[in-house]
Amino acid sequence: MGLVGFDGISVTVKSPKLLAIGLELVRAGIPVNETMDELDALQGMADVIAGRFTAVFERNMWEPFVAAGLPAEQIRPLTESLQRLSALAEAVVSAVLRDALRRKAGEFLAQQARRLDSADVRDELRPLARAAGIDL
Repeated sequence: MGLVGFDGISVTVKSPKLLAIGLELVRAGIPVNETMDELDALQGMADVIAGRFTAVFERNMWEPFVAAGLPAEQIRPLTESLQRLSALAEAVVSAVLRDALRRKAGEFLAQQARRLDSADVRDELRPLARAAGIDL
C-alpha cells in the first residue's frame, strides 16, 4: 500500500504521517485490518480525484500550451499553474470532505436521537456536537 519500503535489511517509512494516523486509529479502537482496508479504498478514491484534476489541467492549461507550439517562455507559468492547481485541489477536497463529514455525522446523530433521548445523554452531547459543527 506504499506505507513502507524494504531495501535489503532496512525499512523505510514512506509516509510517516499516514503511519501516525493509522496508529492513532488503531489506538482509538479501529482494527488494523479495517484501517488498512479503508486506506486502500481512500487511495482509490484519491486516484479518481487526482485524475479529475489532471484532466482539468490538461484541458485548460496543457492543451493551450501545446496549441501555442510549446513556447519555452510558457514553461515557468505552466509549472506555476500546475502547483497552484495542486494546492487548490487539496484545499477544495479538504473543505468538501469536512462538510461531508459534518453532514454525515449530523445525519447519524439525528437517526440515533431516540436512543440518545432514552439514555438521557442528548443534552450533554449537544454542546460537544455543536463545538464540532454538528447540530443535534
